[in-house]
Amino acid sequence: MRVEYDVTQREPRPHMLVVTVNSEDEAGVPPQTLNIPVHSGGHGKVTTEKVLDPLKRYDVYTSAVAGDPPVPSESTLNEIEPFGAAKPKLTLPQRALAAISTAIATIRGDRRR
Repeated sequence: MRVEYDVTQREPRPHMLVVTVNSEDEAGVPPQTLNIPVHSGGHGKVTTEKVLDPLKRYDVYTSAVAGDPPVPSESTLNEIEPFGAAKPKLTLPQRALAAISTAIATIRGDRRR
């Protein structure tokens, strides 16, 4: 599993990321917690030893630890769907927002037509 982070805008600057990985598709396998030191520049990419099965779904909770004494932030959730999993159907407002977002990104040059 590869973790990319940028905490340069956070005050106080975190010195550690705590990443917990779990899969309901892996029966009997407990969640795994990884402590990732933050590079002094505040951003970086880390390839961990945790191997993810592309055919399974994962819940990844991340929090940043900063301060003295160290205090963790509230966890954020990222869900990793299995490769080829059907995407959920969007509601009409969500589809409209996605179309507007795509149009703006195309105009700015972030996306190619």
